[in-house]
Amino acid sequence: DWQAVVEGRPGRGMRPDYDAWRTFIARYAERYRDRIPYVVVWNEPDLASFANFPPEDYVKLLKIAYETTKEHAPRIQVKTAGFSGLDAPHPSRSAAPKYLEAVLAQAKGYYDIFCIHLHGPSFRYHQRLQDMRRLRERVGDSTPWFSNETGITSIGRTSELDQAETLVRKFL
Repeated sequence: DWQAVVEGRPGRGMRPDYDAWRTFIARYAERYRDRIPYVVVWNEPDLASFANFPPEDYVKLLKIAYETTKEHAPRIQVKTAGFSGLDAPHPSRSAAPKYLEAVLAQAKGYYDIFCIHLHGPSFRYHQRLQDMRRLRERVGDSTPWFSNETGITSIGRTSELDQAETLVRKFL
């Protein structure tokens, strides 16, 4: 029951109770162990609206999720949250400065795949990939990576053609 995980911690982006989180992950892993190949732990924790808690708390959630998943469903690969970028573009929206760097430095061994969300125009994408590579080298992260969200906003003047062309440029 997801409600038990967040009970007593009202508000969007609040960290769940660790014991309830462990129970939730164990039940989830047992239920889906033969049905899913991956699990992603959280969404954009570097943004305060999704994780209004420090990187150390996210690392603990990731560690619990990794260890519990591997105990109950060892074949499921654990992905980090998709981080919103290399550092939140708007400091007022960030859950903490240098969130991603702090997580990568502390979470080694507690995920199988690193995930990133690199939205925006394609001309910035390739530079941001190089920045990501350098950051991961600096903290010693050599796990496979996955861009599980990338595109360009559909809000405003961006047409479907612009969105499609952006994805093709990024893939190429």
